[in-house]
Amino acid sequence: MAGMKKKKNASRGKRPDKRGEILDIAADYFLSHGYEGTSINEMARESGISKESIYRYFRSKKKLFGAVVDRELEDYQTRLRAVSSARTGSLRKQLVGIAETLLGVITTGRTLGLRRLIFQQASHNREVGRHYFHIGPGQAYKHLNSLFATQSARSGFSPADLSRYFLALV
Repeated sequence: MAGMKKKKNASRGKRPDKRGEILDIAADYFLSHGYEGTSINEMARESGISKESIYRYFRSKKKLFGAVVDRELEDYQTRLRAVSSARTGSLRKQLVGIAETLLGVITTGRTLGLRRLIFQQASHNREVGRHYFHIGPGQAYKHLNSLFATQSARSGFSPADLSRYFLALV
């Protein structure tokens, strides 16, 4: 990836802060080189960002990877909260909205690549898997459990069972 260019943050329409710029570069680097193949020294050299700048924001490669995962899932969490908090319309409409949100986020090439990398790392470091589950799928379970809690008397199933079944279908 020689000649990596610093990206502009398209969603904000302005130049990102240094931390955001490092996260952009690191996400691309992790996705193209894998966790084990990522070297902070090489990433710094190829991106034109000093190694000291990277370590100023992130004390280790592990912390940098965690921050990449966190940022990649921020949009997922925000969209899931918006759909889940709407609580308008029929149960069907709410479930379709949640399913569309989940599928819209998790089926992008970038997210699929990141999930493969997370699962690979989780086999070496369980904390990576736990953290991902908490900020990703765990949030979906939380929102679905809340929604299904209002329906459990009608269905006879526990909210947790309904949540697992729904996500398995999606």
